[in-house]
Amino acid sequence: MLLISLLSCNNNYKINIDYTEDLKTIILETEALIKKIEILPKYRETDYNYPIFSFGDGGITMQHTVVNYNPLYSMREGRYNPNVQSHIDTCQVIPGLTSEEWIILKKNLRKLENLGIKGNDVAFYNDGKFQFFY
Repeated sequence: MLLISLLSCNNNYKINIDYTEDLKTIILETEALIKKIEILPKYRETDYNYPIFSFGDGGITMQHTVVNYNPLYSMREGRYNPNVQSHIDTCQVIPGLTSEEWIILKKNLRKLENLGIKGNDVAFYNDGKFQFFY
């Protein structure tokens, strides 16, 4: 039984960080900035109250925001358009943030990526606590 337990631990997701206080500070600052970003009105009414970020292809992807949004895409597709924007980090302006805040947010997102975070999502756990990054 001990051998099975030890072997299963090797498959668990691990965050590459030495000091959790640094991670906590970065996450709190990042959450505050993300909450300021404007999102599409139809997503404000769902579980996605904030934009969703993920990392890949050397860039940052964001969805549910008003950046480059064209409502005709939703009509053509016959469904809600989450407005996924790849390489959002190349944008100079993000609605809801000042240019300085956007620079800080990009830096923080890169730090989180380097620490092993894959992205953010909105989730509530059984104890009712809100978790932003996981």
